[in-house]
Amino acid sequence: KQELEHKNEELQKSIKEVTDRGMREKEEMRSKMQLMTEQCEQHELERSSLQAKVTSLEKLKDELECLKTDYSSAIRSKEELEYKNEELQKSINELTDRGMRE
Repeated sequence: KQELEHKNEELQKSIKEVTDRGMREKEEMRSKMQLMTEQCEQHELERSSLQAKVTSLEKLKDELECLKTDYSSAIRSKEELEYKNEELQKSINELTDRGMRE
């Protein structure tokens, strides 16, 4: 009977050790899972932030293209106006010269 009680105590100790180890491992795994979940959430926030920045940069790029087009049009208009101004100045000079002669 004593031998059975001794074996029972040894088994109880072994069961407790295995149970305790299992509980520790379970807690470690839970902590690791929590950490991984938090990291995933942080990465998702960073990804969303980067995506918003990319979208903003794409919009700015489109606006810049529009400004470049507007600038090119303005330059062409300016050149046309300068040419017309020169032509008008020539006509004025010719008329002035003719008026002075007459």
